[in-house]
Amino acid sequence: MTSALFARKASPQNADKKGERKFKMKVFFYGNVLKFTNEEKLYNAENCSSIQELAVVLGCKYGELFKDFLFGEENCFFLVNGKPLMNTGGLDTKLHPDDKIEILPFADAG
Repeated sequence: MTSALFARKASPQNADKKGERKFKMKVFFYGNVLKFTNEEKLYNAENCSSIQELAVVLGCKYGELFKDFLFGEENCFFLVNGKPLMNTGGLDTKLHPDDKIEILPFADAG
């Protein structure tokens, strides 16, 4: 995963478009990811309609070191409702209000 892939379509400016549905899914952090977030879960990941947008929002929330970790090659692994991104549509995976997103270090993923 590279930053170019994440930055491609994601834009926080999309958050206030009239009529856009707001999302509040659950995001859980595991392993080494916790050293960046200092929290195990986040319930207010709003306005993210895809994994790509969520990654950008989280990068902005948790700072440059987290962005570097999140956008680095093979640093972390995303699960959406228990399924790896390769089975859900990759970075373009659509998110829904009741989704459970898990982010864990690649070494802990398997």
